[in-house]
Amino acid sequence: SGDVKSPQLSPDGKYLVVSVTDIEGERSLQVYETSENTKAEQAFIKAQKNLLKNDPLDIPDSRPEIFGHKVKYRLEQVNKRQVNNPRWLSNKLQIVFGALSRDSRGDFHQDIFLWDLASDKVSQLTNGLNIRRFDITADGSTLYGEQTRYGKSALVKLDLSTLQLT
Repeated sequence: SGDVKSPQLSPDGKYLVVSVTDIEGERSLQVYETSENTKAEQAFIKAQKNLLKNDPLDIPDSRPEIFGHKVKYRLEQVNKRQVNNPRWLSNKLQIVFGALSRDSRGDFHQDIFLWDLASDKVSQLTNGLNIRRFDITADGSTLYGEQTRYGKSALVKLDLSTLQLT
């Protein structure tokens, strides 16, 4: 068992991304297909037919109400960097998320990263900005979030094309 947070449906409705923490405290981002898992259903039916074929007196399993949705993409955290708060970019297979980064002095900061699902590449968009609790505009051009500095918070705007913070 673990914890599942921050569900976000992709703009086209084909995928659902969630932040998952397993029982060991390891975090990951997981992207599920929203379509029915027909392969799992077919495998179940085939297994039940084989069961009865091998022993007609055996009792088949009850059909599950739901066949688990397939995990299409998974991003594991690295070095306990606490991946969180996934947000889809509009009409792209890209997810913006928060995670910890370390500066040259070894201090941790909450920064913004981009995960391109097609290439499975992650790039860091901000460096030391301490942005948390954020969301992205519907057109995917701007991120609004809370920036924390020296115990104070402020609402900030990050242009995702230029990475300019205002």
